[in-house]
This record gives sequence, C-alpha cells and structure tokens, in this order.
Amino acid sequence: MLDISVEFCGKRLENPFILASAPPTANCQLIRRGFEAGWAGAVVKTIAPTYSPTIRSRFTSNKIGNKLVSFGNIEQLSTKEVESWLPELKKLKQEFPNKCLIVSILGGINSNSCIELIEKINDVKPDMYEINLSCPHYIEDESCLSIGQNASLAAKVMKQAKSATDAPVMAKLTSNVTDITIIGNAVKKSGANALSAINTVRALLGINIDKIEAEPSIDGYSTFGGLSGPSIKPIALRCILELYKGVKLPISGCGGITTWEDAVQFLMCGATTLQLATSVMLHGFDIINKLKEGLSNYLLKKGFNSVNNIIGIVTNKLIEPYELNQKSNVYYKIDINKCNGCKKCYIACQDGGFGAIKMSNNKAVIDENKCDGCSLCLHVCPVKNCVYPVTY
Repeated sequence: MLDISVEFCGKRLENPFILASAPPTANCQLIRRGFEAGWAGAVVKTIAPTYSPTIRSRFTSNKIGNKLVSFGNIEQLSTKEVESWLPELKKLKQEFPNKCLIVSILGGINSNSCIELIEKINDVKPDMYEINLSCPHYIEDESCLSIGQNASLAAKVMKQAKSATDAPVMAKLTSNVTDITIIGNAVKKSGANALSAINTVRALLGINIDKIEAEPSIDGYSTFGGLSGPSIKPIALRCILELYKGVKLPISGCGGITTWEDAVQFLMCGATTLQLATSVMLHGFDIINKLKEGLSNYLLKKGFNSVNNIIGIVTNKLIEPYELNQKSNVYYKIDINKCNGCKKCYIACQDGGFGAIKMSNNKAVIDENKCDGCSLCLHVCPVKNCVYPVTY
C-alpha cells in the first residue's frame, strides 16, 4: 500500500483518518479499539467542566427509500467528569504513543473553566487539544454555538486555551455563520494552531406526522439538534475550501465523510486530516480498511506519490459565477443500447427542462437542437454512463 501518512501540527500520522469527538470516542476502551483497527488518531468526546446527563432517545435519521441521507442527534457532551478521564487517557497515550490523541474540551466565556480543564489534562500529554466552539445544542447557559458564531468570544476562549498549554490547540468551527473565515482568522490571531470544520449543522431533525411530534421525541418534546451524514458534505467542503484560502491554517476536515471518494474530496479542498463519526456509528471501526485502501489506490491510479500532492489541489478551480464560461457548447446524448426505457429523463426534461427528450421505440432520444445542456437528464438517469456530455 502506498504511504498515506500526513503531518499535522508537528505530529506524523500513519494515515489522515481520525475518529471525531462523538459516541465512538466516549471512553478509552472504544478509542483503543479504534486505534487497534487502524485509525491514526482520535478526538476524545468533549469534556466539559461538569459532566452532561444522558438524553434518551437522542438520535434520528432521514432516508430516501432505504438510503440514509442524513443523521441527527441531540447528544450531549461527555457523561464522565474530567478526573475520571485522566488515568485512562494517560494509559492510552502510553499504549499508543504513535497515535494522535486529541482531547476536546469546552469552557465557558465568563470563567476560567477552559484553563482549569486544560491544566488538569496537561499531565496526560495529549498531542493536541480541540476547543469545541460549535456544538449546536449544548444545554448550558453559556451556549457553545453562540461562542463559535462570535469572533471576539471565540478569540477570547482560544486565548485562554493557549495560555494553559504548550500543546497545539485546534478550534472546532461551525458552518452556522455568514462567513466562517471571520471566525477562523479571529482564533488564528489568538494563537490557534489548526482548525477543524465543520461541526454538525443546527437543524430541526424531523417531524413525526402520525404522532404530531418533533423528533427525536422525549415525552412528546424535542429540541433543535445537530445534523450530520452525507447531506452536510457539500456545506463542509465549501467551508473547508474557504478556510484553506482565507485563513491558511492546517485543517482537520469533518462533516459527511462516508467513503474514500468523500475523503479525497475533502483533501482536495484543503483538509490535511479527516474526522469521521456518523459513518463509524453506522458501520463500525472497520470502515478504516476501505478508506485507506481506496485512498491509496486512487493516488496510485492518478500518479500521485503522497497525500500531500492532492491537499488543496482544487482550490484554484473555484471562481466567481460571473467568471464562468457563459458560452459553453455542451449538450447531452443518450446511449440507446443502455437505455432501459424508464422515462425518468423524459419526465424530468418535460417538466423541469426544455422538452428536448422524446421516447422512440421505448428508448429516450435527445433533440440536440432543443437541449440546453443543463445536465438534469444525467442526474436522474439510473443507468451508469447511459447519458453523456458531447461538445459541439
């Protein structure tokens, strides 16, 4: 297998894949299993000044047919107090000195709790700290999300964290802002060594129309939660690319990574390490094998000799809408030998396009004189490579 190691804030990782702060890192036994499976690092589930209660039930999902498109949670922070973490973390670090152990903490803005937490944990000698500035449903008065949406508050908390440790400190940012680079540059000025993006997206996770209740329901009531899974990937990619170009700090990318193809996209947008949680919860630690194999094979196939060759490689391909070629001469054709006569493209083009598709002998045919080149037919066709672009 190709060497897919990366360097992140002075730490060499055997691969870019890290377990995000989430249920799979809720205790050291779980993290140990993840390390043994081949994950290069882990972010401990966020430790707060006081432990968080357990909410039951706290997960929900949205599916189209049998395919999961998003996952939601109102999961709180670590249910363990910081003191109970310390001996386990120290032992874990001794057992796996080459793994990247990152401790996620949350501290309030009106106290020294951030400093106090870090000072207690420093003896563990974690490789990094991740400051959670962005949990979208933290239940205490000093809302985590509101800190991550305010540049001056985020900078204040980061300054506190940096004053308490010599270890690298990373800020976990939210996409629930107008311009994520403003927050990124604020924490950078306060000494942040890296950024992780994005946290789950604040959302109303669903409505049970039979019970007439929001989900997940606890005694008939719910709350806004954090959306994760495949549906937030495009938001995460946008944020990572903006941070890569506009802040210029190392980035740990997260938000909707499910496959090795997703991983490649995050790397190409500027991430150096990749954090996963939802896909691990749904499919287990062993997905690391497909992630590593897929990434290695892709690099070999494309002639790259290092992960570093693709980090940020597409960032210069993003331009303003008015700069795009307005005279593109692309239209689409259909391979009648592959067409199964399902009419999906025909219906889509009739009702959402330009009426360029007709049915002939139970096969879809495109009239190139009417085709607008919008590509709608390509995206509704269920048959691989049946619809394809052609240039005049």
